[in-house]
Amino acid sequence: MTQQEIAKALGISKTTVSRAISGKGRIGEETKNRILKYMKEHEAEESGIVPTRMLGVALPADSNINSNHFFSECLYGICEAAAYMNYNVLVVKVTEGDISEIISAIEKKKIDAVILLRRMENDKAMRYLEGVGFPVGLAGQCAYETVISVDIDNKGATEEMVTMMIAKGFRRFALILEEINYVVNRDRYNGFMDALMKSGISEKKQYIYTGKVYDNVLEMVMSDILNNKTDCIVCGDDELCVRIMSWLQEEGYRIPRDIAIVSLYNGSALSLMRPSVTAIDTSARSVGAELGKQVCHFLQGEKYRKNTLLNYEILIRRSTDKM
Repeated sequence: MTQQEIAKALGISKTTVSRAISGKGRIGEETKNRILKYMKEHEAEESGIVPTRMLGVALPADSNINSNHFFSECLYGICEAAAYMNYNVLVVKVTEGDISEIISAIEKKKIDAVILLRRMENDKAMRYLEGVGFPVGLAGQCAYETVISVDIDNKGATEEMVTMMIAKGFRRFALILEEINYVVNRDRYNGFMDALMKSGISEKKQYIYTGKVYDNVLEMVMSDILNNKTDCIVCGDDELCVRIMSWLQEEGYRIPRDIAIVSLYNGSALSLMRPSVTAIDTSARSVGAELGKQVCHFLQGEKYRKNTLLNYEILIRRSTDKM
C-alpha cells in the first residue's frame, strides 16, 4: 500500500503520512496513531491475519471464582472494558504446571492477547508468552519490559497496615499467607517484615505460616498461634480471615478482647462479621477494567500505559479495637 493510497483513504496529505512513518517533522500524536493503526489493520487484511478482537483471560484452575472475590471482580472489570472497546473475552484455565489452554488458543489464533490474573515466581506462562512475543497483560507487577501491568501496592499497603497495628499497641503478630510463591503474597510478606524492622520489633517473636490452611491443619495452626501469645492475626485474604475468625469464636475466644484480627484483602463478608474486620480495601474490578482498557489500547495501536499502580484504603473496624 502506497503513501498516496493511505493519504486518500484517510483524507490527509501524503506529507502527513510520510511524517508519521518516518517519525520526522511535526505531526500530532492522535493523527500519527490513526495513520499507523490504519496501516497495521490494512497489512493484516492483506496477509490474511485478521485480528479476532478477543482477549484471552487466564483464570487459575485452582481458584474458586465464587469464593475468591479478587478473580471474579477482576474478570468482571476486564469484560466491562473489553465490551466498551468492542472486544470479546475468552476464559482459559491455567495451573502452575499446565498452560496448554493458553498455547492452544494462541496457536489456533483465537485470541489477540493474554491477560494473566495471577503471577507466580518462575512463572511458566509468563516465560512462554515472553518467548513467543505474544501481547501480555498482568494483574500484578513484573520485570518484563513488554508486559502491560496493573496492580495495587500490596507491599506498601501491608507495611502501612502492620505499622498502624503496632501504633495501636500490638506487638506479637501471626502472619498467615497460604501461597508464598505467589508474587502478591511475597510482596505482603516483605511489607510485614519492613513494618517490624522500622518499628524495632523482633521478627523472632512473630508466628509466620505460609502453607495451605486445609481443614485438617487449621486447628494445629491456631494452636501454634495461641501458644505464641499472639495478640493480632494478619490474614492474607478475606476467605482465610472468615475461617480463622469463625474457629476462634466457636472455641469461645472474644474478638478483639482476647485476640485481634485483620485481613490484607477486603471482601463484602468482612463488614458483616461481628465484630466487623479491619481490612485493606482495594478495587479488583478497577484493576481488571484498567488492565483490559490498556491492553485494548495497545492492540489498536493507540497510546497506552505500560505500568499502573492503583490506590488502596485501610478500613479500621471493630476487630482491632484495643480493649
